[in-house]
Amino acid sequence: MMMKKETKTILLVSMLNFLLWSSMSFLLPIEAIFLHTFVESSTIKGLILSIPSLVLITLSPIFVKISEKYGRKKVMLILILLSAPFFSILPFSTSYQMYAFFKFLSSTLFLISPIILVYLSKIVKRLGVGYGSTILASSVGGSFGSLFSGMVGEFFGIKFSYILVSIFLFFSTLTLLPLEEIKNKIEKKTKIKKRLKFNFRTIDLILISVLINSFVFSLHFSARGLVWPLVVEKISDNPVLFTGIIFSLMGIVATVLAIPSGILAEKFGEKKLLFLGWFLMGIFGVSIYFSTENLYLFSLLSILYSIGEVLKGPASSMILAKYKKSIYFGYSTSFGSVGSIIGPALSGVLMDLFGTKLTVLSLGIIILLPLILISIGLFIKTRQK
Repeated sequence: MMMKKETKTILLVSMLNFLLWSSMSFLLPIEAIFLHTFVESSTIKGLILSIPSLVLITLSPIFVKISEKYGRKKVMLILILLSAPFFSILPFSTSYQMYAFFKFLSSTLFLISPIILVYLSKIVKRLGVGYGSTILASSVGGSFGSLFSGMVGEFFGIKFSYILVSIFLFFSTLTLLPLEEIKNKIEKKTKIKKRLKFNFRTIDLILISVLINSFVFSLHFSARGLVWPLVVEKISDNPVLFTGIIFSLMGIVATVLAIPSGILAEKFGEKKLLFLGWFLMGIFGVSIYFSTENLYLFSLLSILYSIGEVLKGPASSMILAKYKKSIYFGYSTSFGSVGSIIGPALSGVLMDLFGTKLTVLSLGIIILLPLILISIGLFIKTRQK
């Protein structure tokens, strides 16, 4: 009976995640191009695209706590209903300032992400399968949304894609309603004695690795929402369509590997999968630099990069769940939000200063460099034992 209940929960959360990520990815192939009607500067475009991350970094830990007190299901439902209408309003903005304002209001939707992860950690026993299923649903949704939005934007106009976001979000509430409500008592803060001496051995490099990986993953993910369409625009006659296809193919790869990656994390250890995925992200992230003038090679390396992303996905969440503290999911989301804020803004500045090709290379180096430093730190800690 318990297994049936758990399976039902995983299915419902996966369906919810599919609809949410379909909605979020509708804007991925079109938003940077649509903003071109308001403003030429890539820097301003990047700042506007970083607004959801600004909302996440400031409000994510707070809303995780609120969901513990008042109910995760209730808070997620409110967030969807509040944010959904503003996506339809976005394309009718008359200036980039107005667009930025409505973008801020619609971005409350993204606060659902850490709440979903905490929800699963409190109710699902096989976390590898649970998190793998949600990533599977996210990947299918992201793949479908990007491809469908690109086609709709190409044939019916970009504004219609924005309206579809609101429609999908309202449908997502139908999968949320049957879920069991979860409330937790907020734990009282315990006083921690301050340690005056710094001790390298006491640093939890695995937790730090998850938080930093969340940062660099989100930085690259958000940056390519600005950079990839502009790369494809230079090497294709149908940039909206082909950008949607590339993002869709990346999502398909993640779809195929999502649940297997969770099972592999359970079998071989989530730490190993985290670092393997991170390594692949770094290697292929740098390699994409050599493909920015060839549409097919650019597509292939982007797909290979996505393999690393999905391998580290369930592993990261499983590591956080083992700490038995919901707030760590909020912290991870906040770190990711910092990356998502910096990603579009930094890439916009880099493109204005150095061009698109060097921007792609810089994004790959930002992925790889922290991995090298953390690996050195882990090696030193191992030798000290």
